[in-house]
Amino acid sequence: MRIKTDKNITFDRADELIEKYYEGNTSCAEENELRIFLTNKKLPAKYDVERAIFGYLRNNRQPAKKNISLTLLYRSVAAAVILLVGGIAIYKHASPYGKTIAYIDGKKIKDVEQIKSLASNSLYNVLSENNLVEEQLSLFSDIEF
Repeated sequence: MRIKTDKNITFDRADELIEKYYEGNTSCAEENELRIFLTNKKLPAKYDVERAIFGYLRNNRQPAKKNISLTLLYRSVAAAVILLVGGIAIYKHASPYGKTIAYIDGKKIKDVEQIKSLASNSLYNVLSENNLVEEQLSLFSDIEF
């Protein structure tokens, strides 16, 4: 059968190349020749399998393009800007220097040393007034487990 196609390859030559391809003996030039042959739209149905194989290989050779939608890009940029502005605002307002440190008995106290002394005095008063924990533990010392 010597029918020529539009791509200058005969069906006999195509069958020969397909057989060589399945045996793994084709060169790159022969595979390109076969690929060009299989892109012809007027081929008989018997070449559908090979056409599908080479179409799959052709599609996988091209690197996948990443389609990032503009809305996703805008949302990402907006989120980054919000996080940056929020972080700067928190950093500026969370700084303890020159700000009210504590409220004691309804009064603002800014002096760090005064706050430390009041805190240590209140802890000392708590420890010295109640020995409730020690009393409760002494109850358990008499019991055998």
